[in-house]
Amino acid sequence: MHLVCQRIGIHVVWVLFIGAMMAPQLTWAQQRAFDPFAKGKGKPDAKAQQPNEGQMASGEFVDTPITDVFRVVSDLTGWSIIMSPDVSKSPPKVNLWVKDMRPEEVLTQVVNLSGLVLHRESANNYHVMTFDEYTKLFGVERQVRQLKNAKAEDVVKVLTPFIEGDKAAKIIPVASSNKVVLLVPQPLMDQLNRLIETIDVPFLKENKVHQLKHITAKEAVEVLKPFLSEDKSKSEQIIPVDASNKVILLVAQPLLDELDKL
Repeated sequence: MHLVCQRIGIHVVWVLFIGAMMAPQLTWAQQRAFDPFAKGKGKPDAKAQQPNEGQMASGEFVDTPITDVFRVVSDLTGWSIIMSPDVSKSPPKVNLWVKDMRPEEVLTQVVNLSGLVLHRESANNYHVMTFDEYTKLFGVERQVRQLKNAKAEDVVKVLTPFIEGDKAAKIIPVASSNKVVLLVPQPLMDQLNRLIETIDVPFLKENKVHQLKHITAKEAVEVLKPFLSEDKSKSEQIIPVDASNKVILLVAQPLLDELDKL
């Protein structure tokens, strides 16, 4: 386990991380909730709870430059996090409370909050850049869609299977304003926009992605169609994703429960 403490202004950020970088010579009881700035240094907090393996248990970043957050994540994981020249000139600041999050989740959250793009070059190498830099580098187009009914996170979940075969394509949720940012090639852009029109409807609807093993996506759609409501106002749909042989169910929860039994 590693404990990283960093002073930012008058704030102290502390993070606990358990995983590949665990120090085997120390026991959990010796290390838990250890704060070198606290009184009685060296005495663990009896109320502390053991975090899940591979997670950053607790930490607070207050008006913190993203460079400081990246440094904490890099020190804990050994990852190389490289910022583009434009990002390096004026690093944004974030306010973030971390609780039981994996390092990659923290990294993604910070980048999204900053309105930037995270590109994973390899297992341990990440690049952070602006949207303009990303579109020029990978030859994709950028479009921002304001959602009226569906949540940004739900829309991203539904659309993601359609970009799995394109390494440059990204769909980024902006939860604060309920928007999604599409960074995709033009042919794919048209398809995703049509899907967003289908998904962003004014009534509660559940969505689920099913990976098929024994039949094709088109065959599954034909099998499941009879279960859909005849009420057109409900706009229930089953969408095939041929490239990855999946189906996306956009239906009411009771029907979703029934389809799960099939």
